[in-house]
Amino acid sequence: MTIRNITYKLYPGLHGKKLANAYDTTIKDIVRGRTNFNSLPVSIGWDSIRESRVTYGKQLKWDDLEEFYQWLDNFKERYSKDKIPCHKKVIECWFEKETVIDEFEEVCNKYSIPFLATRGQLTWTAKRKASERLGSDAIILYFGDNDPKGYEIFETIKRDLEYLGCGAEIIWAGVTQAQEKEYNLPEESRLDGFELKDLKKVIEGCIKNYIDLEVFKELCKKELEEKETLDRTSIRAVEEQD
Repeated sequence: MTIRNITYKLYPGLHGKKLANAYDTTIKDIVRGRTNFNSLPVSIGWDSIRESRVTYGKQLKWDDLEEFYQWLDNFKERYSKDKIPCHKKVIECWFEKETVIDEFEEVCNKYSIPFLATRGQLTWTAKRKASERLGSDAIILYFGDNDPKGYEIFETIKRDLEYLGCGAEIIWAGVTQAQEKEYNLPEESRLDGFELKDLKKVIEGCIKNYIDLEVFKELCKKELEEKETLDRTSIRAVEEQD
């Protein structure tokens, strides 16, 4: 769970400034629960709270052939067929909070859709690159906090893309008031306040509006067939080595 979602559950009747103060209190409580194990009746595991992802570069290598063969046996699970042919338009998903990058990565990879964590206001370099790659046939599904600051960030990005000559259509996909009601969130909810499983439903629901689902199903069927081919290939490689 994210700290925001925990706060929403602990203080369901609060919103506005009081909810913001409760969020700050929850952060402090979680820090104490993680670091002062002996002074609190309940400890909080390090892996139980979702925070921003830390990117750490690691080379792909193995200690021996046996370890490589074990990796090869699971290679088919990592294979994914390009789903772009099912897109009705060029699609990208942009979102404000890096804490939910795993959910966007999972859903967007399923449909072969590029995604971008803006981390609040987007840099001019990122905006410039977007204006160069996205034409008038493209659509950006934008997910941000449903509050004045969130909309300010959205409008600034939209204005700057137009200034740079980007013809893509940028759509506010969440958080919306309708989503707040459907998923029992407080008014002016933040993006990382969703239950993570619910957030994936929201992302996928928005994406499906721009997907040919019949073509998608055919691509998934072909992907399964190709995974089976990969599986047979890896088995043959191990048998030949033996």
